[in-house]
Amino acid sequence: MLPGSIIAGLLNPYLGSLYDKGVLNHRFI
Repeated sequence: MLPGSIIAGLLNPYLGSLYDKGVLNHRFI
């Protein structure tokens, strides 16, 4: 499995939008 940091780096804009909307409100990174 890929580390959260790598996934966040690859999907930064997508995850950023979800975090900003509060959809992902758990410790992913």
